[in-house]
Amino acid sequence: FNGYLSIVQEYKNETNPHITVAQGSWSIENGGEYKISLYTPTIVIKGKRILNTRFVKDVAYKIVEALNDEFGEDNWNTCNEEQKCWLPMSRNSFYLQIPNFEKY
Repeated sequence: FNGYLSIVQEYKNETNPHITVAQGSWSIENGGEYKISLYTPTIVIKGKRILNTRFVKDVAYKIVEALNDEFGEDNWNTCNEEQKCWLPMSRNSFYLQIPNFEKY
């Protein structure tokens, strides 16, 4: 697949419009990498773009809890967090790394 979806196309994805998981590299011996993105509405107040940070943090906490329950606290990692604020949606993303799926 040699293309990309714009943020507008991504959040309109009908299968799961507000949380997406895109698979990167994957190997049963070495584990895998995934990009998790959370889309939230963004509003403008007095020229500043504002998103619901409490909601983003709450969802991120639930993702962390689920990963800890499934793989254990020390068996996964995240990196390269990014935030893109566009109107009407913002995207908060991070890469999830899970080593050695063979153990699970």
